[in-house]
Amino acid sequence: MCLQSQLQELQLIQHSLLPGESFSFILPQEGSRIWYSLLDAFASTDASVSTSADASPVPCARFEVRASGARIRFEVQFPERYPEDTDIDSAQAPSVSVNGEGISRDEHLRWRAFIQEKLTEVQGNE
Repeated sequence: MCLQSQLQELQLIQHSLLPGESFSFILPQEGSRIWYSLLDAFASTDASVSTSADASPVPCARFEVRASGARIRFEVQFPERYPEDTDIDSAQAPSVSVNGEGISRDEHLRWRAFIQEKLTEVQGNE
């Protein structure tokens, strides 16, 4: 169930991108290949994907969203059991960070506070 939910969320993110925005996995090559393959299979089926016992293990999803020309990018990592074990005070919530070139420590801290505020709002509305 976790994998299905993660694929739904990843597909939603991909389909929500605006022109000039990009989505990519930031994993070792094999991990990225596994996730892209799962997303392709998910998109081309009735929205269900099975992982066979002999398939490669699925690494935790780690991806970035960036806009062309922007100094920053958002990096997200899903915990292993996401979204089953999600709790705002738990380590099971997605990890979201802002990275980029030329970002001061103060700017990074402001982004971090903003992200935490929005995560709290989203989880409060579920």
